[in-house]
Amino acid sequence: MQIIIPITYSILFTLSALHVYWALGGTLGVNCAVPTMNGKPIFLPGRLITLAVAFGLSFMGVIVILLHYQGTSQYSWVLRPVGVVLGIIFGLRSIGDFKLVGIFKRVRDSKFAKYDTLVYTPLCAFLSAVFFALSIT
Repeated sequence: MQIIIPITYSILFTLSALHVYWALGGTLGVNCAVPTMNGKPIFLPGRLITLAVAFGLSFMGVIVILLHYQGTSQYSWVLRPVGVVLGIIFGLRSIGDFKLVGIFKRVRDSKFAKYDTLVYTPLCAFLSAVFFALSIT
């Protein structure tokens, strides 16, 4: 678990930085970040939403650190339920909506779908497992 913790919070902080980059107008990788149908994105996230996601990812990185180092402290009554909720959220994301994202998606021919299969869904399953492991142990 000692190596998994820094990997996990590094991933979350890196994803947060990527979302800040996108919110500031960056375009690298943006065409793979939103699900598409018939070649068109199903939604276009604005700057505020993208910054909110960046903040949320940073928050999750901090929660990983706190769960690891303070999980048995006086704050564990707050940290552990938050970790379980985050584990559930990432677990549900990895299962998906049965249409565009997750293991059981039906749309599989878009660029997003390929990245979802190879990167996003396994990453969400990994993050779910880490949050559950940190929250339960």
